[in-house]
Amino acid sequence: MVLLELKDVWKSFDGTQVLKGVNVRVENGSLAVLLGPSGCGKTTTLKIIAGLLKPDKGRVYFDSRDVTYISPRTRNVGMVFQTLALFPHLTVEENIAYGLKARRWNSDEIRRRVKELVDLFHLNGLEKRLPRELSGGQQQRVALARAIAPNPRLLLLDEPLRNLDANLKEELLWEIKRLQAELDITTIYVTHDQQEAFQLADKILIMHEGNIVQQGNPEEIYSNPLNSFVASFLGFNILKVPYEKRGRLWLYKLSSNENNVIVKNKRGLLAIRPEDLVLADNPTPPYLEGKVIVVSYSKLFYRVKAATSYGNIEFITRDRLKKGIKVKLGFDQEKVLILKE
Repeated sequence: MVLLELKDVWKSFDGTQVLKGVNVRVENGSLAVLLGPSGCGKTTTLKIIAGLLKPDKGRVYFDSRDVTYISPRTRNVGMVFQTLALFPHLTVEENIAYGLKARRWNSDEIRRRVKELVDLFHLNGLEKRLPRELSGGQQQRVALARAIAPNPRLLLLDEPLRNLDANLKEELLWEIKRLQAELDITTIYVTHDQQEAFQLADKILIMHEGNIVQQGNPEEIYSNPLNSFVASFLGFNILKVPYEKRGRLWLYKLSSNENNVIVKNKRGLLAIRPEDLVLADNPTPPYLEGKVIVVSYSKLFYRVKAATSYGNIEFITRDRLKKGIKVKLGFDQEKVLILKE
């Protein structure tokens, strides 16, 4: 395992700035998830960590050692790509052994290591099969086993579950978390999927337009997003509500009811989590009024979109609502965040 640091890393392609001063610190043995929308620079960051790309500016450190211009092989990093990149003409055991042969392990060591990984990844009985003879989940396990085989100091996973169905993805998320903890290997996992990030991460790094805009453990990130991009990306309702100053406080007017206000000590956009909105016939202020526009069933509850005077909002309820009905949604104003416009 390794302590990973990126300091002020910049990278451009054909005049387009892709990374803009990225700073990252990932502790020994932890699992960090690099989370952000497509095109924000996640894969470029991963390739710079792996040594597959060189930064235009900035430094990469492994345990305080500058590895910025050291070759990928010397860095001893394992990597799994979105496409998996298994060798189609090699069997399961040959794919796993490939990196060991390249590093000139002797045949007894290779045989022992392959057997160990076949057991660890539940690939018993599949050793002689080719990749095309495996299921998607089995192929994924082979790719992970191959990446881990040479005992890398750092494991990099670039959206490895993107093309799998929901059930298989859920199964493998638990598997990755179990294996990472068991092997105690520092891991960077790249995804655009929030569910994956929050299920896996010890630490989440949220990326936007080439920079890390917030980092922390999952609870910290969700409890206190630093700006409207992070809040919106994580599913908060972002509302632009009229406000006026009263002394040192700001009053946000939610309706014509003069008592239906939120009182805060600063101005900005309101950010409210869907789960903090409570459906009620006659809620105590503060509350929002809206009209249901979309209803989606999600097993344990319904996800509902409603149009309000301040933008569309999402809330959850166990009641089955009809499109077009008017609703009132109460909430605790202490759970409302104020973010910069």
